[in-house]
Amino acid sequence: MTSYLIDIWGAGRSRVFDELEEAFINQALGYKASNLWDKGFQSPEELSRAVARAMRACRRSGIPVREHFKPVYISDEEEHLVARDWNLSKFAYLLVLLNAEREHPLVSRLQVRLIRSFLKEI
Repeated sequence: MTSYLIDIWGAGRSRVFDELEEAFINQALGYKASNLWDKGFQSPEELSRAVARAMRACRRSGIPVREHFKPVYISDEEEHLVARDWNLSKFAYLLVLLNAEREHPLVSRLQVRLIRSFLKEI
């Protein structure tokens, strides 16, 4: 479901309006890129490349990136490290999977399922 906020007063954007819009966007970002480790990603670099390709696909398609991808930072206090993760919409989560390395078995299965689903509809 897509939610839209409309500035009915036409007086420009206010901080409250921006915060409300941000809250709506954050509500839809229920997935973490780091959860894709369970799907067979081999390295942080591989996951980062898939996220970057998915974001590029959104930009090229006119889809607002900020509505589907939000960087978050996770700290490991024992190791004194900070790592970047991403909060993702369901759309972005699947798009990242589709943009993983071609040799990834899950990518192949997802591509086949998408084509089969598409063929059923035409």
